[in-house]
Order: sequence, then C-alpha cells, then structure tokens
Amino acid sequence: MFESGPQFSSLPRNDPKDDRYKQAIAQSFGQASTTYANQATAQRACAHILLDLLSRVSRADDCPEDEGSGDRSNLHFQSLPAGPILEFGCGTGFLTQGLIARFAKDHALEITDLSPAMVAECQRQMATAFARPDVAASENSATIRFSALDAEAIPSPAGPYALIASNFALQWFQTPQRSLEQLRRLLMPGGWLLVSFPSRRSFPQWRSHCEALDLPFPARDLPDAEVLLAGLRSRDSHSISEAHWLPLQFDNALAFLRHFKAIGAQNQISREKRSDLPRPTPAQFRHLITRWNQHSSHGITDQYHAVCLAIQNRNFE
Repeated sequence: MFESGPQFSSLPRNDPKDDRYKQAIAQSFGQASTTYANQATAQRACAHILLDLLSRVSRADDCPEDEGSGDRSNLHFQSLPAGPILEFGCGTGFLTQGLIARFAKDHALEITDLSPAMVAECQRQMATAFARPDVAASENSATIRFSALDAEAIPSPAGPYALIASNFALQWFQTPQRSLEQLRRLLMPGGWLLVSFPSRRSFPQWRSHCEALDLPFPARDLPDAEVLLAGLRSRDSHSISEAHWLPLQFDNALAFLRHFKAIGAQNQISREKRSDLPRPTPAQFRHLITRWNQHSSHGITDQYHAVCLAIQNRNFE
C-alpha cells in the first residue's frame, strides 16, 4: 500500500483450469518471471503499439475506418465509459504500466495473469515504477487489484467492464475465438476489447529453413488473424485491426531458440505428444541450427507478425 499514488491489493486466486496444458503454461511463465522483462523486447514494443491504438480509437478524426464496412457514422468515439478495467496476461507489466498511468485516477483496474508468479512480479514492478515522481499517479487513484486468473474461465459474476485489454497472451488460449466472444459480452455499452497477439504469419525465416530441410515446423499453431476477425464481426460491435512486423535479432540460431525459454514461451516450441504433431528429432534440430547459421553470417533475424485488435461494444440501447 502506498502513502500516495495507486493503491495495490491482491485478490483471492482463481486457479487455472485443472488441465495439463494450462498448468504447463503457468509454470513456464512463472519460471521466467524474473528474466521476462529484459528479454521480451517484441512484447514490450507491441504494448506501446497497443496503447497508441487505444489512444487513437477515442479520437474520431484519427481513427481508421471499419475494415468490414468502412462506415464510422454510428460509432461512438469517446472516452472510456465509467467502469472497471480488466487486463489479462499482464506478464511483468508492459501494458499494465500504461493502463495505470492513463486510467487509475478514474477507473478501478483488475490486473491478472494465468501465472501467479507473473502476477507477483508485475505487482513488484508496478510498485517500483509508480513510486517514482515522474510516473506517479494521483493520490486519489482507484484501487488496483492483482490476481491469478484464467481468462478463458472467468468466474461469474464478472463485469461489465469499460475496457478489457491484453498484450501477447491470446495465442495461449485453447479456444481464442470463442473466448474473445465471451470476453466481448463482458463489455459495457461503449466499452472496448483491446488485444494483441502473434499471428500464424510469424517466424517466416524459421519456417523457411524448416521447409528447406523438409522438417516439421516445431512451433505450436498461432491464431489465423483473418479467420479470427471474420468470426468476431457483428452488428453490435465495431472492430479495428492493425498488423505490425516486430523483429527478433540474435547472434545465432541457438540463441534464437533459447530466447523462448528466457521469456517462458518454451511451450511455443510444442512438446505435446500428439500423433498429428510431428517434431524434429534432436539431430534434425542440430541440422536446422547449422543451416540457419550458415545462411546468416551477420546474425539471426526473424519476426513476429503482431496483430492489434480493438473491438467496441456499440450496443448503446
């Protein structure tokens, strides 16, 4: 608890679903909670992009047209409605810090992650950040609460929320489209759902080297942005999407692959023992690393294809 600035408290823990997948994700990110902030450069960059998109969707003159209809006439561009804000997949707080700085004076914030260790690290990082005068919020701030939460299994009652936001977490959902639809239903009229995620177009260099060696691509499937967006469009909401290429640069291919463990995303390199999901053998991995290094004499560069999505609930009735 601060003497001034945001007031931090912890909510009772909502444990992840009792399944091996969710437990593995929570454990992996928990183990990386102390290294994530320094290693997740693309995720940090995407959080800034997402915050910029949030600023622009509240200004009609600067906002892009609806990709589905090109019609903005019925869209209520305005400040967020009065109500709480939910962040899921907070990580160590890249997006969290911007949300607190912008909204803690007028909105209660619920900051959550699947991993309890990540929640604790985020709370520690925010306590440090907002103790500094240059980022301190008003002493009249609303309460900021932290908890472990599986955003695919939010307990009832929940919401309605003025804003539900998440940076680089949707790709870990088991049913991303259905879960986004459920989250959208938790918005109050005029509220926004704001998310970013890496799409299946990510890692073109990694994929090309696997294809050249006739190796199965070992990473888990990422969301298909086009399919996801098509399924989310409705008459009761307005959607805006942007795509950005975010570079990853390393000295060599092994450092690139080890990077995923440093940010807790080693499950990105899928380890599920499924008959329909072949994996390269250790020898094939070594062959991949050797070939990639030979074709990249000045270091390794690959990219996330990051999609930023804003959905407004425009059912004002």
